[in-house]
Parts: sequence; C-alpha cells; structure tokens
Amino acid sequence: MFPSLFDKNEDVNVLDYIINNEKMLRKTFSDKLETLEKTLEVMSAGVSETKRQKNKPLEYVWNLAGYVNSTSFDLAVTGEALMFETNQWKKRYYARMAAVNIYEACLDIPNMTGKEFRKEASKLEGGEKFLVSLGSKVKKIRKFQSEHAAWLKNIRLCCAAHREQDLSKQLEVVFNISPTKVLEIMAEFDTLLNEIGEVSEVGINLIPSRTVA
Repeated sequence: MFPSLFDKNEDVNVLDYIINNEKMLRKTFSDKLETLEKTLEVMSAGVSETKRQKNKPLEYVWNLAGYVNSTSFDLAVTGEALMFETNQWKKRYYARMAAVNIYEACLDIPNMTGKEFRKEASKLEGGEKFLVSLGSKVKKIRKFQSEHAAWLKNIRLCCAAHREQDLSKQLEVVFNISPTKVLEIMAEFDTLLNEIGEVSEVGINLIPSRTVA
C-alpha cells in the first residue's frame, strides 16, 4: 500500500478540518461548480456572438474571461477530488494535475493579455482604464509564477509533459508532493483568477469606441 500523501505530523490540522467540516465543504464545492458551469455557458455564448459580429476587441476580452472561468472550473473539480479522495495514488494524481493546470495558466494568461490583446482592448470605450486594472492583476500572476514556477515545472516535466522515463525520478517527485501545499497553492491561485475574472467582467460590458470602424 502506498504511504499516505499527508504527513500526519504536519497536516493533522488539515485532515481534522476536512473531516469535521466535510458536509459544509462538499456544499461549497457543489455551489461553486454549479456557478462555474453556468458562467462558462455564458462565456462560450459570448465568444461565439462576438466572433459572429466580428467584434475583435470584445472577442479578446470574452475569450480571456472564458479561459479564466474554465481554468477555475478545472481547479475546483481537481480540488474537490483531492480533498475527499481516500486512495493515495489518486490523491497524487489529482495533485499533479492541479500543478500542471496552474503552471500552464501562469504562462497562458500573460501571453493572452499581450500586445495584440492590448491593441484591440484599447479600442473599447474605457479600454485604457480597463487595461490598467487588468495589468495590475496580470502582474500578480507573474509574481506568483516567479515564486512557484520551479516547483510546478518540475512536477509538469516529470509527471505530465514528456513524462520522466526513469521511474525512480518520477516517483521521487510523486511521493514528495504535499497535498497541503497543493491545496494552499490552488487557493492562492484561484484568488488571482477571481480577481482577473472580476476585471474581465468590466471589460465585457464595454462597447467599441465610435472612432473605430
């Protein structure tokens, strides 16, 4: 049998909290997942409609909002599974998937909000103010990435992309994953996603400038 993913000495408080608050935590996850699913449906429709209208500035903003929502959705699904799963190998799998999703999103969001995005979003009325607000949130993503990139990248390289073929090296990474750390990182990153989501909501309600053809 695989050893527990949780260090009993280090993480006993976490385990106790989950056990003592399981009903509340499951309800919280259920409500969050339902909200994220409904929001994603709206985002998908918004992207499709802006594409149909050939409204490039808003298409970029809606697409970013949808990406953030889908990433948060994936993390919520993974977080719920990691928190309540009893099989230790499955716990490790969920922790690895969460790390990979976070690592990729840390790269994607700054890229998605780059030069072309700023060029198009600036064509919206209030676009410059929106870009300033968004830029401050993207800076937080970059800071988060600089603090956690090495750890996240190691998991990604050994256990996902170009999976490590040396079993001993792969398992060394797997067995050193701390679920407490993963859950903390997930919560921290989801907070950043929520901040970008809130700014994106402002962006999707802007309208194209009349000076733009």
